[in-house]
Amino acid sequence: MKKYLLFLIFLCNVSYAQVVGTQPSPNATYTQSQDVLNPTVNAWTGTVQGQNAGFSGGTTPAFNPSTNTIIFGYTTASATQTVGINSALATAGTGLKIGGYTYTWNINNDIATGQYGTLSSTITLKDASGSTLQSYNANYPQMPNAGFITYSGTQWFPQDYSLASVSDLEVKFTGKDAKFWAGYYGPQVRNPSLKLEYTVDLCVSNPLSDPSCPGYAAAYQTQQCTLNPLFDPSCPNYTTAQCNINPLFSQVCSGYQAAFLAQQCSLNPLYDKSCPGYAAAYASSQQTQQCTSDPLYSTSCPNYAEEYAKKNVLGISTTSTTQTTNSSSKTEATTTVSNEGKVKTEVSKTGDSNVDSVIETKTTSASPSDTTASVKLTSPSTGGQNVGTQTDTQTQQTKTETKAASSTNQQQTTRTARTERNEQRLGTNEGKSNIEMKQASQEKAREEMKKVETSKSFENQVAIQPNVISAMSFVPGFNSYAQSTVPDILQKQLQKQYGRDVIDNRNAGRRMFGGSDRLHEEMINQQYR
Repeated sequence: MKKYLLFLIFLCNVSYAQVVGTQPSPNATYTQSQDVLNPTVNAWTGTVQGQNAGFSGGTTPAFNPSTNTIIFGYTTASATQTVGINSALATAGTGLKIGGYTYTWNINNDIATGQYGTLSSTITLKDASGSTLQSYNANYPQMPNAGFITYSGTQWFPQDYSLASVSDLEVKFTGKDAKFWAGYYGPQVRNPSLKLEYTVDLCVSNPLSDPSCPGYAAAYQTQQCTLNPLFDPSCPNYTTAQCNINPLFSQVCSGYQAAFLAQQCSLNPLYDKSCPGYAAAYASSQQTQQCTSDPLYSTSCPNYAEEYAKKNVLGISTTSTTQTTNSSSKTEATTTVSNEGKVKTEVSKTGDSNVDSVIETKTTSASPSDTTASVKLTSPSTGGQNVGTQTDTQTQQTKTETKAASSTNQQQTTRTARTERNEQRLGTNEGKSNIEMKQASQEKAREEMKKVETSKSFENQVAIQPNVISAMSFVPGFNSYAQSTVPDILQKQLQKQYGRDVIDNRNAGRRMFGGSDRLHEEMINQQYR
């Protein structure tokens, strides 16, 4: 710390100026306040109103308001003035820091004039609780023939203090008349003045000015949340911003219910009756259920064409089961239409003579079919009459199905006989040649195909298709070829030569193969030993 002392002498008046310490914030700009000392008797504690010389008084300092001078008597005493820093800088603004003070006053401690003695000053900075933060003392020596000497300078604090951390600045002068005369003949202090050196606290006015500022983190959070509410979940408008982007973010969002319904409807139109596609989806689901249980429910069923062809063209139907329940004891009868066209009814015994006497097993001729129908009849263990009625009803249904199968068989037999006659006729010399017959069958197939193309009914198309296939697969004379036999000419020659049937020589066979036959038989028998 450097001290600068400047001596200026103007017309026998001496002036001392000094700067103590350095600015707490080197890059900051400091401003001087107005004079904070009050030139009144009441402002200087420990003084009474008075003037120089006199023949009485002197136990306390006197203050002369006309000359703004403090005069000390023959008793050591102090004159003190306390300055409220916050009040003194109230009009300077907010967010201020105090870094020091600048002072100036005139001291008369001249031996030649008789106004001399001991004199000192103390400047104290106090915190909000009244404790001392900084304190500075100065002594003013006796000077011969000097009169009033001006002392001035600037005292810097080691750091800047915010106004919230300080309370008062206390200025105190202490002195005594060295001659011990009655009245006021001691040292004098005239025109005391003190100004505060302050600067703006950027951390108060702008906490973002420096990361070291106490409120930097909170100010940064506020700044970022203002720029982008999604910066952090703790931002005040974070939820609102999320709801604006996606109403499904939270149930507190104003459009949550509508967005949730739209989402569920898009995933499944059957979620709610208010879904836009609910009616169509419901109708589709109902049709799907019907088509699953009965593929012939509607022509729009996926498997309608396949099932229709099986039932009406090929005569194939799915297995159906009919069950009647009247009590816990049951009798089951199964009716089966085999591939050979026979209907066979098998009845399981119940152990009850009344029931078993009613159930009969019947076999009826039917047309060839790939259909197998199983019918289960259930009857109580008692009351044979009811069982008989149900069995007769089922037997009647079986007879009806057998009659239909017989009719189909007769039609197929008639078509087969007609085809054979046509083939026999076409195979004679009076008929057409094989080439002409093949061309005729192809022409017949084309005519049948035209009928299929022009038919508007799916059922008619299916009915015509067998005729097309029959015409396309026609081979002249194939039936004769299938029934022909190849005569054994060698056998007939041997019969004619020997006059009887020729039988292989068994003895020769034994001589040729007997050894290997025995070995083979032994090998077979070894597995049983």
